[in-house]
Amino acid sequence: MEKKELKIKSKIIHQYTLPFGVHGCLALSNDMCVILGVKSGELGKFILLNSGSVEVLDYEVPPMDKCGFNYRGALFKTDVGFGCVFDYELVEFDLRKRTFKTTRVKDSLPRDEADRKTGPYRAAVQVSKKEYLVTLQDNSHYFKTKYFCTLKKNMWGACYEPFVYTMKRTTHISAVDCHATYANGRLLFHRCELFGLDSHISEFCEILNGREDVIASVSKGIGRFTSDEQHLLIRTYSKPYVLEFYSLEGVKLFTIPLTPKRVIGNIEKRFLEFFDKYDSTIWMGRDSYVTQTRFETS
Repeated sequence: MEKKELKIKSKIIHQYTLPFGVHGCLALSNDMCVILGVKSGELGKFILLNSGSVEVLDYEVPPMDKCGFNYRGALFKTDVGFGCVFDYELVEFDLRKRTFKTTRVKDSLPRDEADRKTGPYRAAVQVSKKEYLVTLQDNSHYFKTKYFCTLKKNMWGACYEPFVYTMKRTTHISAVDCHATYANGRLLFHRCELFGLDSHISEFCEILNGREDVIASVSKGIGRFTSDEQHLLIRTYSKPYVLEFYSLEGVKLFTIPLTPKRVIGNIEKRFLEFFDKYDSTIWMGRDSYVTQTRFETS
């Protein structure tokens, strides 16, 4: 007997217009989210959204090489706040103390197979007090987060360990969107590989003993693991553009249509790239807009 999909009720709680463009989104709670914001020609900022308020935090995102702003950073959640890995700096913010702590990444960024620079992108996870799993962007924008790497802190700074895993692609000319997490001792990732205008594969995977194990084939789209470590969200590539919720075992649980009045607000759903979820709240960002939506299942 076919299992009926859960019915979803949703309501937009807040819609934010920010002074910066959104290039990262991390949900810290139902009421709080941090945005990595950048503006062309200026250094970026962390923007804290809290129950309708907007606070630009007093920290200047370090620039990339030959670039006046930094769109490339790997956000992660901590027990006391959040952090982000940049090309040569690890920064962590304590929400209670309202203080930043920075650690210099003392060695060079890892190089790809063609001996080009990589860089932290999209996601990092604090595995232990002094160890972080970081996804790295290939030098080419067409192949995102191809590498998974460990960043370790010590008394002198932070340094990269050898690649944990290098994701393989199945075609010679393709673009891949990938997102990874470390949840309950498991290294999980989703990747969607494109060839031309068509989606080739969309897979939910786990790395076991250095090998890639496909847990499930999922809908083709952009995937993001939620900061509450409960779900994989997929924003589908094809119309009508929905958010699909998967368990960490790869089972599709329910779908939320990205309707303007009840879910996504004034964000163009076709181009939604930055989103996260904590408990019953979804945070979605695009350009200078962020929408906060509550939902419940029945």
